[in-house]
Amino acid sequence: MKNSKKLKTLSLSTFKRRSGEYIRQMKRSKKPIVLMLDGKPKLVIQDAKSFQPLLEAYEKARLFDAIRYGVKELQKGRELTPEQIFEECYVKHAAFKR
Repeated sequence: MKNSKKLKTLSLSTFKRRSGEYIRQMKRSKKPIVLMLDGKPKLVIQDAKSFQPLLEAYEKARLFDAIRYGVKELQKGRELTPEQIFEECYVKHAAFKR
């Protein structure tokens, strides 16, 4: 996991034992915690309020992907409706799935 060294990491068992403490810590710090299993990062937990901007950025990135795809297809001479672009980007082509 890239950049996990900058984030707080805990073993899953430690988190389970003291979850209340770590949840309060996350709410105060607004920083996620990486949970490790067998020495490898397995989960990232984050409070919902801090997660919301990431979710919005993800949705914008998907929209920009679809716009780029639509422009590319238009340059090829294909005119697609927004529904067709969505269908082709996110249903048919695994490359657009995130």
